[in-house]
Formats: sequence, C-alpha cells, structure tokens
Amino acid sequence: MIIRNYLLISLRNILKNKVFIGINVFGMGIALACCVIAYLTFKVNHSFDSSYGNKNIYRINAVRTTANEEQHNAAIPVPLGQLLQENTGDIQAIMRYSPSQSQFSIKGESFASGLAYVDPVFFTLFETEFIAGKAEALNNPSSILLSESMSRKLFGTTDALGKTLKQLLNSGESREYIVAGLYKDLPVTSSFQNDAFVRYENYFHEYASTEDYWSNFNNVFVRVDDATRIPAVEKQLAPYTGLVNAQGLSFHIKNFYLDPFTGMAQRDAQDQTGGTLTRGTTPLPIILTLGVMALLILSIACFNLTNTLVAISTRRLKEIGLRKVMGSIKIQLVLQFIGEATLICLFSVLISLAMSDILILAWNEMWPFMKLELNILHNPDILVFLGAIVLIVGALSGAYPAFYVSKFQPAQILKGKAEIGSTSLFTRTLLVLQFAFSVIALFFSIAFYQNSIFQKNFSFGFAQNEVVVAPVNGKDEFETFRNALAQHADIVTITGTTDNLYSGKANQTIQFNGLDIRADVLQVGEDYRNTMGFQLLEGRDFNPASENDLHESVIITRDLAESAGIDHALEKSIILHDTVKVYVVGVINTVYSRGMWHEQEPVILRFAPEKNYRQIIVRTAHGKAAAVQEYMAKQWTALFPNKIYLGQPMNQLVQVAEDISKNVVTIFTFLAAVALFLSIAGLYSTVSLNLARRMKEVGVRKIFGASIGQIIWTTNLQFFFILVISSLGGCILGSKLVLVMMKLLWFYHQPANALTFVVTAGVVLWLACIMIGSKVYKAASANPILALREE
Repeated sequence: MIIRNYLLISLRNILKNKVFIGINVFGMGIALACCVIAYLTFKVNHSFDSSYGNKNIYRINAVRTTANEEQHNAAIPVPLGQLLQENTGDIQAIMRYSPSQSQFSIKGESFASGLAYVDPVFFTLFETEFIAGKAEALNNPSSILLSESMSRKLFGTTDALGKTLKQLLNSGESREYIVAGLYKDLPVTSSFQNDAFVRYENYFHEYASTEDYWSNFNNVFVRVDDATRIPAVEKQLAPYTGLVNAQGLSFHIKNFYLDPFTGMAQRDAQDQTGGTLTRGTTPLPIILTLGVMALLILSIACFNLTNTLVAISTRRLKEIGLRKVMGSIKIQLVLQFIGEATLICLFSVLISLAMSDILILAWNEMWPFMKLELNILHNPDILVFLGAIVLIVGALSGAYPAFYVSKFQPAQILKGKAEIGSTSLFTRTLLVLQFAFSVIALFFSIAFYQNSIFQKNFSFGFAQNEVVVAPVNGKDEFETFRNALAQHADIVTITGTTDNLYSGKANQTIQFNGLDIRADVLQVGEDYRNTMGFQLLEGRDFNPASENDLHESVIITRDLAESAGIDHALEKSIILHDTVKVYVVGVINTVYSRGMWHEQEPVILRFAPEKNYRQIIVRTAHGKAAAVQEYMAKQWTALFPNKIYLGQPMNQLVQVAEDISKNVVTIFTFLAAVALFLSIAGLYSTVSLNLARRMKEVGVRKIFGASIGQIIWTTNLQFFFILVISSLGGCILGSKLVLVMMKLLWFYHQPANALTFVVTAGVVLWLACIMIGSKVYKAASANPILALREE
C-alpha cells in the first residue's frame, strides 16, 4: 500500500510537469543508448576469442632487434614449426597457422576465399562446431574443411561432403581438394576468420618447394598444461635464436617467449607485428574515448535531471510541509524524491533500447568488420547493465533535492519563509559542468573534422590517386597483361615490380655514413619511380641495360640522406645486409610508405629483373583511376579466365586512415550534438522554471520602466557567466584530451588550433544565447498585470 501511494504521487508529479520531465526522459534515453553502444563495444573487444576458453594455449612470439630497437613480432620463420614438432620438450601440442587469400574454381567459375593452412590439432586446441564430417578428416592432405557460408557460396548448399573443388595456386597450377567437413561460421569475435582449412603441408606447394624456407613466416601455437613450466619452455626455445640469426635475415632474434592466447587479439590490435588477427577489434583509444564520452553525456543528463528536480521542488514546498505535519519522516521524503528520479530513468530505458537499435545499425555500417548486436534474450547482461545505471543515476539525481528539501521545518514552509530555486550554488555548478562536458564533445568533433581535412590533403609523396596496382605471377603474366593494356588512352605509363608501397617490403638496418639507420628496401622494376610519381631531386633513374644498376645501384629518399647528415648523397655508398655495398644514383623526395599510423622511415629502391615481378603498376590520367581499374578487370578476365582479378587503386590502400578519420568525426559529431541538445534542453528547463519563479519580479521591473533588454540582462547575467566559464574550461581540457587521443591513433595529425577554440566557444554561446534570449524575451514581453495579479 505504501509503495502504491509513493508510485501514485510520483506519477502525478511527473504528469504535472510533463514537459520538463519529458525533456529529461528523452535526453536520458539518448544518454543511456550511448552507454549501451560503449558497453557493447567494450564487451565485443573484451570477449574476443572467449568462445575457445582458456586451455593453456600460447603463441610463440619473437623479440627482434634492429638498430638497437626492440620489436615484438607474433610471426616466426616457417621452418621453426617443424623443428619444434620434433623437439617438443614440455610442450603438449604444437600447431602451425598460415592464413592466406586463395582462389578456388568450380565449373570454370572462380571464387576468392580466406584459406588457412593448419596442423590437424587446430580443431583440438580451438574447438569448432561441425555440421557435417569431422575435424580428423584434415589428416588427409587432399581434404578441405569449409565454413557453412563458404559451402553455400561455392555449391549453393551445405550438403557438400564429397564434392571437389580446385585451388588455383600462385604458380599457375591447380590443386584438387575433396570437401571432407563443414563447420559453423566462426564468430566475428574469433581471431581465425577463415572460410576454409587444409593440412599445413599443402602450404609448401603454394609458397615454397621445401620446408627450409626461412624468409616466410607463420604463427605457431602451443599447449603447455603446466603453467609453471613456461620459463622452462622459453629456455628450451633459446637455442633456436642462433639458428634463425645464422640465416642472414634483415633482423636478429633476441629471444622467443610464449604469449598467452587470452587477450592475444587485443594485444595484436595495439602493438603486435605479424599478429594472427588483422581486423576485428576496435582501436583501444576509440573504446576508451567512447566510454569517457558516454559517461560525460550520462553526467549531463544526470545534471539536467537534478536541476529540473530542484527547480520543480519549489512548487512542492507546501506539499512537503503538509506531509511533515501529518507525520512523514525525513527518510520517507528522501525515498519519495529518489524514487521519482529512478522512475524517470526507468521510462528512459524504453527510449534507450529503441535508440540503441538505430545507433547499432549506424555503427555496424561504419565498422563492418565488428558487428554489434542488441539481443536481450541472449545477452541479459545488457539489462543488468542498464538496471545498474538506472539505480545509480536515479540515486545521484534525486539525492540533492531529496536531502535538501526534506531538511526544512514545516513551520518555515507553511509560513512561506522556505524557498529554493534553480540558481543555487549547487545548481549553477551543475550547469557549469554539463556545459563544460558539451564543449569538450563539440571540441572533439571540430578538432577531428579539421584533422580529417588535414589527412585527406596530406601529401604521401606519390600519385596515390592516379595509380592502380594488380598482382601478377612473373615475367610472362606481366608482359601478357601489359601488352593488353598498352593502347588504352587513359593509361600514361606501365611498369612491373617485385615490391611496392604498403604491399611487400623489407625493413632492415643499413649502414650509411657510419650510422645504423632503419629503412624500407623495395625491389622495383624499370620506370617504377616515374610511374609512382616520385619526385626526382638529384641524379637519375635506373638504366635497365646496366649490370651495375642491377647489382650495385640504389635510389634513396631525401629523408635517408638527412638522417645520415649528408647534403649531397650521389655516389655515396650504403651497406645492406651487413656486407652488400651499393651506391646512390638518385635521390627522390620523401615518400610516406606507412600511411598516417607510424613515423615514416626512409625508402631505398633497388632495381629488380622482370622475372621477379609480382605486381603490375599502372599510372592513369588524372581522375581516370576508377575507369582504368574497371578496364583492367575486364582485360584480366579475358586473358586469365581462371584467375580472379585482385587489382585495386593505390588510393584504396591509403583509404583506411581516411575512413577511420571519417568514422571518428561522425562519432564525435553525433556525441557533440547529443551533448549540446542535452545541455540546451537542461538550460531551457532551468531558465523556464527560474522565470516562472521570478515572473512577479519581471512584472515589477517592467512597471518601473525597465526595458526588455535590461530585463533579459538582469535575469540572465548568471547564465552568461556560467557559459563563459564552461566554454573556457571545456576548450582547455578538450585540447589536452584531443591531443592525447590523436597521438594514440596517428603519428601524423593536426592538433587543435585557435580556430578550434573560437568555433567551439562560438557555437555553444550562440545556441545558448538564442535559447535564453527567446525564452526571456517572450516572458519580458508579456503583460506585467498578468504576473502581478497571480497569488
């Protein structure tokens, strides 16, 4: 009965102030939806690979040393896997893993697929649900295991056991497999995003003639049941460092160590080179910022509700006095106010669930590799999460008005001597904080928008918008394709290459002018520099008729000469691989071969013979890359009908940074809009209730000759100072936070500048002043008699 009475009183009070409460319910619903997105993003990242459980599985990682720098690498040379299988020691199981993009052919039609070469023990270490066949079938080198979706794609059915398909090898040959098992599609939170699995030994038919192939790398997983033996296992791995270092690779192995499978995906996404997973987890800075921004927006909504409840309490003083006279104790009044705040938050949950569905659709569109799902039946923890927020926010929002109002004595209230309003020090502090948080959100949005423009116009030192790249297999395939393209009017130049920016390069330590310097070394073909659009500053291009150029000449970027402290680098010698001496014949402008993510390292070009070509590079006329790409795809299909065309414009290879930047801008723009809406809505409620309390004062001022401008200024001076303080504090803190996040995401970025400060503060002040001015103007323009004759 008591609870029923409390509920009826709460509902009546909410209906009595439905406009202001409705604003808070809607605002709180949006804030809760933002919290749900932040929670789901964190959950997906945190639960990565959790479906496999923790079975004492580790990955063998290596610490590489280059130029006195250490680098953690998750990939180790392929031959080590076989050597380790022959000397297991304290290791209970060993599994090699090499993912690849492969091509399959059925009835003359080709398909691309993610194929992984694994040892059969893979399905013992990482349990996978099969819908047909068994994992043991992988013991047969001619067997292939397909995912459910891959089976439908290739055969149009999941009843594919016993069917055959051809794998098109890079060598131009093919290998036939028999479908021996079908497994359920792997979850998006799995580090093994593969459509098909075959026995690891087949890897050597594709990529190497023997297992003694030290320049190829793979991931090796082990199971060590006794965790106390990990140091012993790492000690057993130590002798292999000398074996690897003796192969003359471009790096040295300092030591091997076991990286626990638990949390591996998150570490790979942050700082692991050669990791198992390439995509699937959201960058940690974005997750942290999402969480912080969601809390800021929730805080704004909480402040709004507190201010509204405080202002509404002015109208309830007589109710409170009468209840005290009738015997209500303080704790009952406190529970009444906190209960009303919690009830408002419960109403907000319904809006938040609807908003969350919309936001999830937008999120999945921006990040297609990481799907969020709001399935409450399968994820009841979402309701627990929302319930906890509702209880906490309800208690915090209702606590101040509850304890503050309930402390008044009934005699003071009934005599009219007790008065609270919306302009106390506490409520003014809340307004300062919520507007400061809004300023921070808007500051992020504007700063990242400016940065997106900076990155979009960033010069990478080559013609990325006019170059198309496609893989080829050797000289014959290159020449056949080149001849078919040569007559196209929009193609300016064509060349072949072994390596290229962003796809295939050897980073190594070179000796130049007595200094050890890290550099990317690219094996390139004739006219590669001109085709890529590298600006030649000194010297010449490679001469294809010169044997010296083939073996002893290099072209370097300007930043390499600057790193070595050399003004004129022509004819200067460089030592590669500790012993190979080459001479500089040309210097080109700095080329940014690592995008926006990492600090640029110098580039060295070496001349490669046509027999080593692995890619064809096509330079197009300005604005014609897309059309040429389409033409190249048609020509490829006509020339090589059994091979899928895998070419793409170079601007797609550098598009990732721009896409992430655009997505980040979209996220912060939305968060800024929400934060501003909540703050303006909260200010609207506060100003409205404040004016309602001061209407008699406004009427008296107007009767005594005050102008509308004077009334607006007098009644809202406090709000002006609140906005100024909020803008200054929010901009200063926002600039610090923006700089930290940009440094975490990109190496090359544009920090906030004076324009960011001016636009942010200007937008906030403009919106707030329009809202306040219009509201107060309407009140000040009203007939003062109407206000003065009210009791």
